[in-house]
Amino acid sequence: MKLVLAALIIVFVPLGGYVAYDAYRDALEMDRIFSPTDEECRKWFDLEADIRSGNLQYMIFGLISIEGYERENQIAKRYGFSLRPMACDMASDDCAHRYNRGLIEHLTARNGPGWFERYEASVDSLWEVINKEHEREIPMGDSMLVEEVE
Repeated sequence: MKLVLAALIIVFVPLGGYVAYDAYRDALEMDRIFSPTDEECRKWFDLEADIRSGNLQYMIFGLISIEGYERENQIAKRYGFSLRPMACDMASDDCAHRYNRGLIEHLTARNGPGWFERYEASVDSLWEVINKEHEREIPMGDSMLVEEVE
């Protein structure tokens, strides 16, 4: 019994150590890929170049409504930027969020404090209008199935 236990320890402990090290090495590589450096981010999103060219874009994520996107973009242009829809990609997400923070700082110096809150309030109001427009267009339920109560 002691011999079998010793054989199991000799075989499985080093193997388990190798598997653990391999998983650790993979985790480090994934962290490197999904946590790009500032230099790598500048290759994808160069805020300084965009400021010089006047092409400021706020990165947005998720599914968009074309109608809502176009109307929201009109609001954004009043504040000196446009919206840029992004696909979900872990590495570029981190860079886009860094770019957006820098963009907000730049536009705060240009538009004054509180501009982003005003922008967001305008967007919220826009979506309330859009949602009400769509409520009128799409009937909620089938009137034939609703019984009248006397």
